[in-house]
Amino acid sequence: NSVDLQLILYKGDVVVPFIIGGVIHKQTTMTTTKDGEAPTVLHGASLGPQAGAGMGFRLNRQFSFKVSYVVSPGEKRKPFEEKATKVWDPKLTFGLTYEL
Repeated sequence: NSVDLQLILYKGDVVVPFIIGGVIHKQTTMTTTKDGEAPTVLHGASLGPQAGAGMGFRLNRQFSFKVSYVVSPGEKRKPFEEKATKVWDPKLTFGLTYEL
């Protein structure tokens, strides 16, 4: 779950560059199984910043194709390790928008 603000840098006739900033809350569950043993379940939650940038390409007056790249804090953990390493989770999205 996240709350973001999208700031359009330039609203052109063809391209519309924008930046994204906000706060994200992530909940994670990792289940690890080993032969002959009960599964190990680890839960995690984090609250942190989210930032990114993107570009919109106008197809006509109402439709635009959007590409955005956003990073947010995450965790990386090897099986059966209690301690997690902090990492940045990237996310690349594509979308089609309609403007009224």
